[in-house]
Amino acid sequence: MTERQIKILVVEDEPKTRDGIINMIEKYSSYEVVGGAGDGEEGLKKILELQQDILITDIHMPNMDGLTMLGKRREASIPVAAIVLTGYSEFEYAQRAIQLEVVEYLLKPLDMVGYNDTKYFNKVFKSVMGISPSDYRKKVK
Repeated sequence: MTERQIKILVVEDEPKTRDGIINMIEKYSSYEVVGGAGDGEEGLKKILELQQDILITDIHMPNMDGLTMLGKRREASIPVAAIVLTGYSEFEYAQRAIQLEVVEYLLKPLDMVGYNDTKYFNKVFKSVMGISPSDYRKKVK
């Protein structure tokens, strides 16, 4: 029986940035990108239908911002390790992200050194789930 792959959803309104993140994950990790979305509304629909383990999202997007999307995800009791990737360093955004239990708050442009390997995603996953990805995969086979 094969282990279940860790699944990642990327919600980002800038297509080049979204595609770059997806390409980085596919190139440098063994994780599966289960989808991409261009705004918070589309992202929320995918959160509700997909079984992602990690969510990477921007804050400022059309239709619904990333923090509102994360709040609605929380209301729906959907567990996910959330990473916010944004160009905005305002304290209020970071504070709201903490309230929403975001595990990483990264500022654009992102220096890819340190984020381009599986170890980074494993660390994020373990910090939220309290279990290593390999042990998690064994439990949910």
